[in-house]
Amino acid sequence: MVGLISAAGSSIPPIYIFPRKKTSDVYMDGSPEGSIGIFNGSGYQDKDSFLETLKHLKKYALSSKESPILLLLDNHASHCHVQCIDYCRENGIIMLSFPPHTSHKTQPLDISVFGPFKRRCAKLFQAWMRENREKAGRITIHNIVKISAEALEGSFSKHNVQAGFLKAGIFPFNKERLINQAKEVESISTNLQINPEPSEANAETVETIRPLPRPLQIKNENKRTVTSMVLTNSPERDKRNLIEIKKEPKECCKCKTELEKRRGRKRKSTDPEDVDNNENKQKRKKIQKKVIYKKTQDQK
Repeated sequence: MVGLISAAGSSIPPIYIFPRKKTSDVYMDGSPEGSIGIFNGSGYQDKDSFLETLKHLKKYALSSKESPILLLLDNHASHCHVQCIDYCRENGIIMLSFPPHTSHKTQPLDISVFGPFKRRCAKLFQAWMRENREKAGRITIHNIVKISAEALEGSFSKHNVQAGFLKAGIFPFNKERLINQAKEVESISTNLQINPEPSEANAETVETIRPLPRPLQIKNENKRTVTSMVLTNSPERDKRNLIEIKKEPKECCKCKTELEKRRGRKRKSTDPEDVDNNENKQKRKKIQKKVIYKKTQDQK
């Protein structure tokens, strides 16, 4: 948005610059009376949009070579284009730019107008989002002009505009105030010491100037380390079984039998009585098989 004010306390209807290439009246819905919209694709002011701004200014200020006006502005690149300068000369607009890096002290819009305007817009945007939470939920480019138009009435008031020119020392003209403000800006720039390139030994890094916060290392004592199981017969499974056997602590015979039972294995006992019993069982099974085989042959 481009704001235009005068030392008398009046203001010209604003100009809205949209980041769109195609013009549409939908974007200007609810705009103040007399305001215009410029569509340049980027949303920033360029030479063409500034030329349209000068034409808009001439329409309301009625400037001419016989009754010229003084236009105070900053040193933006779009203000220094040849077409814009020629238009100002032909229509009685005298452009005077502020010294570099002093607009926060010398530009009336920055001093007393844009600050209240931004604060009012923030409140209106929050109120609109609360009311339209169910419908839209967020502000789009179609709503900005309509909502911000309410903030223009209070921020671009006669009192705020005249206070900006008074504090800057432009109108009524105050030479001492302008000189003091220029000295303040100059003192700030001279106090900035430019250090030479540091050597490798004394080179400052980001961590030495402001140490970066390191993440806290939280130790989880209850955390268990679980390895995945290999169900198929593979060399990897044999390796893991060997590792588990090596890691197992030395325990008594009862503990080993319990572990082997859990794994589905049977431990062979070394006692002579158990060995004899096992042999007898195997012999009985063989005899039973022979008997069953003979019976089947006799039946045939």
